[in-house]
Amino acid sequence: MYRILVVDDEPIAVESIIYMINKNFESVQIVGSSRSGKDAVEKAYNLYPDIIIMDINMPGINGLEAMRQIRKVNAGVRFIVISAFDYFDYAVESVTLGVEEYLLKPVKEPRFVEILGKVIGQIHNSRMDLKRNLEQQERLEMIIPMLETGFMNSLCMYGEDSNELKHYCDLFGYEKSSGYIMAIEFGEKQNGKIENKIGAGIQGQKMYAEYKKIINSYCNCIVGPVMLNRIIIYVFDEYEEASFEQKTKALALGNHIMNRAAGIYPDIYIGMGRNHSNIIEAKKSYQEALFALRVLTKSEDSMENLNNHILHVDDIIEKDMSQKNDYEQLIEDEIYTNIAEKEEKVVQVAFEQLFARMCADQSMDFKAIKNRMIDMVVGFNKRWGNVLNDYYDTLSEIIGAAEEES
Repeated sequence: MYRILVVDDEPIAVESIIYMINKNFESVQIVGSSRSGKDAVEKAYNLYPDIIIMDINMPGINGLEAMRQIRKVNAGVRFIVISAFDYFDYAVESVTLGVEEYLLKPVKEPRFVEILGKVIGQIHNSRMDLKRNLEQQERLEMIIPMLETGFMNSLCMYGEDSNELKHYCDLFGYEKSSGYIMAIEFGEKQNGKIENKIGAGIQGQKMYAEYKKIINSYCNCIVGPVMLNRIIIYVFDEYEEASFEQKTKALALGNHIMNRAAGIYPDIYIGMGRNHSNIIEAKKSYQEALFALRVLTKSEDSMENLNNHILHVDDIIEKDMSQKNDYEQLIEDEIYTNIAEKEEKVVQVAFEQLFARMCADQSMDFKAIKNRMIDMVVGFNKRWGNVLNDYYDTLSEIIGAAEEES
C-alpha cells in the first residue's frame, strides 16, 4: 500500500486529484488532504505519507517552503508538484528539493496517471531493493559465524593447509592479514591450575555475545566460538612485524578488554602470541598464545591484580633471558626434580618454557639445542631407565631432526 497526501488550497482541485487516484489505482491510500502549507507540514509529520501531491501557490507557507520542512522529517517522501504558473524559478527550486515531476494546471488525467504510476513504481523498486538487502544481511549474519568457526578450526587444527586461512581472509574482505592471536581462558585458578573448566566454559558460552561485542568494539578481529573454556581471537594489526611498539599496543588492547570483561566474569586470563606479517604465520602465533596462557595459569603468583591476568609470549622469553643460562642446572631443577613431584602437565609447561628459552638464546644454534635435548633424554635414562621404553627411538628422532627454514 502506498500512502498519499494531497495539498492544494482549491477544494475542487483536491477533489479532482483524489477522484483520478481512486479511479486508476487500487494499491493506494489517501491518508489526508490539506489546504495550506502549515497544515501540510503537520499532517506529513503525523501521517508519514509516501507521496505528496503539492500545489505551490498557497496562503501562508507556500508549497516550496512546506516541502523544505517536510523533507527534514521525511527524507524518503516523493513530491509531485502541481502549479497554475509555469515559472522557471519554481521549477529550478523544485528540482533542488528532489521533486519527481512538475505538472501544470489543469492536469490531464492520462498524464497524471502516467506520472503517479512511475513514482509508485520507483517506490516499489526501492522497497524491493531494501527487502533484498535486508534478506542478504540476514543471510550474512547467519553465515559469518560459520565462516569464523571454520577459520578458527583451520587455525587450531594441526595438519590443516595454512593457505585455507588466506582463503577465509579473502572471504572476509581483508586485504592485509598481518596480526596476532589473543587467547582468552575462563576459570577460577586454584593451586596453580584452572578448576572447573567445563563449568567456566558454560558460563562463558552464556555471556559469549557480550564478550564478542566488547572485543569487536576495540579492534578489527575474527572472534572464534567458545571451545571448552577458551575463546581464540585473531587480531588484525597494522604492524607487519613484531616490535616493542606493537607489543605495547597489543597489551593495551588486552587491558581494555580485561577491564570491560571482568565486570561480566572476573576469572579470565589472556595469553598473547607474537605479531606476524601474514595470516599464513597465524598458527605460530596461536601456539605462542597458548604457551603464554599455560604459563600464566600455572603461575603461583598472586592473581589479585588484573594486570597479572595478561601475558605476552615475549615477556616469558625476556624474563628467562635475564637469568643465567645454565641449562644443565635448569634441566636438573625444572625437569628432573619436578617430574617426581608434580603432574605431567606442569613438567610439560616447564619443558616448553625451557625449550623456548633455548630457542631465543642467541648464543645457541640448532646443533647446541639438539645436544641439550640428547643430554636430557640420556639423563632420563640414567634416572628412570626402567620406565623409559622408547629411549632409543626418542634419541634417534632427536639425532635425525633437521633444522627447518624460518
